[in-house]
Amino acid sequence: MESFGCCDYIVVLNEKTSVRLFRVFKRWIKQRIGKEHYNTKPTLNFLRYNIKWVLEFDDMKKELFKELNSYGEKVKIFSNSDEAWEFASRKY
Repeated sequence: MESFGCCDYIVVLNEKTSVRLFRVFKRWIKQRIGKEHYNTKPTLNFLRYNIKWVLEFDDMKKELFKELNSYGEKVKIFSNSDEAWEFASRKY
């Protein structure tokens, strides 16, 4: 990935699957009741595709992490958004 070579850092947010699933449900519910704007109508089918993506991502991220290995110290992996925010705040 050419653009990764040009950046200062590659920030990866590696949240637990349960956290990602919770956020998918939470966002879907907020969109359904009109508390959050959406670009794609929050149908049950849309929810199903999002859940499927979250579960497939666990398999994909193994390959992603292997690929990111070649960028060495540029890669910063955080297990939650607070850690990522703290890093970004310190650097920028």
